[in-house]
Amino acid sequence: MDFQELAEKLIRAKTKTARKKLLENVPEVDFLKLAYALKDTYYRSWSAEPDKVENALNTLKLLLEKTSDDEISALTEWVAGIYSLTKGKMEATIEHLDRAAGIFNQINKEYEAANTQVAKLIALAMLGRYEQAIECGENTLEILEKFGDELTMGKIEKNLGNLVARRELNWDAEKYYLSAHRRFRKIENIEELAMCENSLANTYAELNDFRRAEKFYDQALAKARKAGMAVTEAEIEASLGNLALFRGRLGEALRFLELSRRKYETLKMPHQTAIADLEIADIYLELNLAEEAFSIYKKVADELSRLKLQGEEARARANFSRAAVVLQKTEAAKRQLKKAEKLYISEKNEVGRAIVKIMQAKLAISQKNYREALNFAKQAEKLLADSSNFRQQLTAQWLHGEALRNLNKNAKAEDLLEKTFAEAVQQEQPVLAQAAQTSLGKLFAARKNYRKAENHFKKAVNTIETLRAPLPAEEFRMAFLADKLAPFENLAKVYLAENKTEKAFLTIEKARARSLTETLQSLEEENQNLENEKLENSPQNKELAEKLLSLREELNWFYSRLNRADEPEIAGLHREAKKREKQIADVMRQIESVKSGGAEVGANRANLSESTGGSINLKQLQQ
Repeated sequence: MDFQELAEKLIRAKTKTARKKLLENVPEVDFLKLAYALKDTYYRSWSAEPDKVENALNTLKLLLEKTSDDEISALTEWVAGIYSLTKGKMEATIEHLDRAAGIFNQINKEYEAANTQVAKLIALAMLGRYEQAIECGENTLEILEKFGDELTMGKIEKNLGNLVARRELNWDAEKYYLSAHRRFRKIENIEELAMCENSLANTYAELNDFRRAEKFYDQALAKARKAGMAVTEAEIEASLGNLALFRGRLGEALRFLELSRRKYETLKMPHQTAIADLEIADIYLELNLAEEAFSIYKKVADELSRLKLQGEEARARANFSRAAVVLQKTEAAKRQLKKAEKLYISEKNEVGRAIVKIMQAKLAISQKNYREALNFAKQAEKLLADSSNFRQQLTAQWLHGEALRNLNKNAKAEDLLEKTFAEAVQQEQPVLAQAAQTSLGKLFAARKNYRKAENHFKKAVNTIETLRAPLPAEEFRMAFLADKLAPFENLAKVYLAENKTEKAFLTIEKARARSLTETLQSLEEENQNLENEKLENSPQNKELAEKLLSLREELNWFYSRLNRADEPEIAGLHREAKKREKQIADVMRQIESVKSGGAEVGANRANLSESTGGSINLKQLQQ
């Protein structure tokens, strides 16, 4: 009997009745071999087809109705643990896997008991039980060393790497990942290599080694696609989105994160979908779509709390506070920061605590409490002193300089801000480079050193234009610019102080949400949109287009009903209409997010703005 083939049929069967029928002619003596085949079949494919796990579990339960075999009971608990993991139920995952290990040990199956602990490490890490997870992983490695199981030892090292990476211990993570990578290469396991290379790339991205990160992401994505690993492909796309976000490539980040989120929705993995929603909120916040980001954080923070994903919840609440600051919801910002700090302390994550201090410094600056901001910035720098997170170190350093500037300690501020700018350029951090240039411009403008002020403001403006240009839709470009007008306005003030009216006008014109020079881009973008037609007709976008049509029809109905409604109905109809309007805006953003060609169109737009921005005929325009 081909147990592997039978296991595949049982997993593919759509009903309990169909599975029972397939089991009718299987003798009890073969149940154990079939149980292992079921475990092996789902185990090879759970990262590509998580639904297989549930079907494997249901079949094993049917076998247990026919026998009381302890080993089959252990296998059933093992598969139940993996099923709970795919559904984001971490506590249940640990309980099932511990029961499986206990039964295996009772029947002297030490090797199988050790194997159950691989998935347990993931659940322990997600729940923030790091010391317990490390102890579990190291003990399991000792047992497996006796059996020479390179595959399972590699999986454990990979999971230990994931575990320490959650605490920003990136150099330790690299060591674990490289050891796991050597093992997977030795046995030529493509699936595990893909996951390990994604993790290595994440580590190098956190270390700001973007070239090496790109190399491993490319390798991982090629392997995942070749092996049909839908979950891993979605993870890599999310990672690529975060890498682009780190580098200020916002259009590219938007596209990858939206593609990843759609995959998780299709795969029905609630914990991964929640994390994907968090990443979408993060990019929306970077684009200054604060209302939209606030709405997502409000929902996703509670969802992550329900799923007991402590590290992700901490990140969500910290960024939730950023959105609240932008919307001037000070008390909400303080509440979220308090919760985030408590979670990061529980995680023993010093970088996370520093991020909270950075947000507190930004909040203090927004309220003009500059001494308090300076204190928070110094606390963040202290927490980050031994960290490998260069981005947060630079952010704290910039805030330190900005606080000093506002306290009129200009000499110290100038040194810090110049240093921040140079290091931001070196570390490929254009957003921070722009912020440092704007601060330096303000510093020199206050001294009436207009030449130096102009130079710094112009550099800041050019950086903003470069960052804005590749964004795929006008809404994103307009929102992104809304909180970055300071260098434009200050540059215009410099020109006005020097009686250079035309230059001041052109600078302000550039800063408008839709400038005259950008209208010249419409034809270029129409041509690019034709090239994007193939992408926009993808199955996901067709589904969104149908949803959009349905929502518009509903909205039209509510509007038409309003025209003839009685007084008691009007308030309810208005609420429903507003709800549809918001849903339409959300769907439109999802469609726009994945349009390709953004970088090319953006480059054209930036070049056109640069080449025409200074050559508008002002007299002709005045006429």
